[in-house]
Amino acid sequence: MAAAHSRGMKVVLDLVVNHTSSQHPWFVDSAAQTGHQDWYVWSDKDLGWKQPFGTSKVWYQSGVRFYYAVFSKGMPDLNFTTAAVRQEVQDIGAYWLGRGLDGFRLDAVRYLVEDGPGAGQQEAPETIAYWQQFSTAMAAQGNQPLLVGEAWAANAVAAKYHGGGTGLPMTFDFDAAAATLMVVQTGDASALQQVVCAEDGIFPKGFARGTFLTNHDMVRVATQLATADGGTAGLRLAAALLLTLPGTPWIYYGEELGMANGPGTGDQDKRLPMPWDGSDGGGFTTGQPWQPLNAEAATVNVAAESPQPASMLSLYRQLVRLRKAHPALRTGTMELVTAPAGLWAFVRTQGADRVLVAVNLTDAPLALPVPAGKDALDGTPVVAGGLAVAPMGVRVVLL
Repeated sequence: MAAAHSRGMKVVLDLVVNHTSSQHPWFVDSAAQTGHQDWYVWSDKDLGWKQPFGTSKVWYQSGVRFYYAVFSKGMPDLNFTTAAVRQEVQDIGAYWLGRGLDGFRLDAVRYLVEDGPGAGQQEAPETIAYWQQFSTAMAAQGNQPLLVGEAWAANAVAAKYHGGGTGLPMTFDFDAAAATLMVVQTGDASALQQVVCAEDGIFPKGFARGTFLTNHDMVRVATQLATADGGTAGLRLAAALLLTLPGTPWIYYGEELGMANGPGTGDQDKRLPMPWDGSDGGGFTTGQPWQPLNAEAATVNVAAESPQPASMLSLYRQLVRLRKAHPALRTGTMELVTAPAGLWAFVRTQGADRVLVAVNLTDAPLALPVPAGKDALDGTPVVAGGLAVAPMGVRVVLL
């Protein structure tokens, strides 16, 4: 923690409080009825509910009783109608903040309290109220901890967790994630434009959106956007959109390398070891990694890409530095620019800082009328006139 802080980095911990393992001592006690009696959700019979997001059952037998587990048999849900559970979770949060953590990524925020089958298993009023209570309690610890909620739903639903003036400071923007990939796959920016332009009217003022391309539960973006010829234009375009559009970008490890999924679609294939170099353990371990490294890890790794100016890693570093240097890209407004068919363009503005982004979604070169400026990525002057944008390319201009 000290090493991270000395480099100006903050550390956010994944905090899973919706459920525990079925091997957790609390659950072992609760199942045996020797303690933690009401810390889990129990029923004398299988109520026959199905997951609100799927078709799997949610009630599992233990002895003569049934416990509720919305995600899987091995992950029983804690009972957030129990005051001791609510307090314990706040104590856990306070403990880690007291150790120097800077905030939490809060897993599965929609599912704390269940008041019936189907939709009654998500967005219960008690769930939303608890996250407001938790947010207030964590803010009281000082240092303005970041709390980002994983509300895997449309923004209109996620916005509920920002309410009351004391809600979670940030939620992940699943609408923008899906729409960004759609832009690359279809060449049509209308869905992403609609999402971005609607968000000021959906989210309360002062609350933030965590933008991203994919996460640990999704097939990796490099696999989703893979082309027959192995080209990376789509990946580069997605990266540029992520880091120039409004929001707070989150990058899933390996995306900055163009790291592909494993051979399957299971969780283990989405979470292969990070390849730091081309050695047998990928610089990830000198022992046996929990899964084999990606087949491309010998060349798609940090050490190999770092010295290459045109690598995916170099592009990400360039875009991150650009965003850090320009408040317009971090917190500025966004204004759409009239552009020829096939081009999508917008200007981000914060005070005197203005940045133009032009995205060519076609397979042909296009040009956009622009005033004089400077290319933000290579530093060359941009003369007033037609800004050339390569096929499936992005130009970023400092105005």
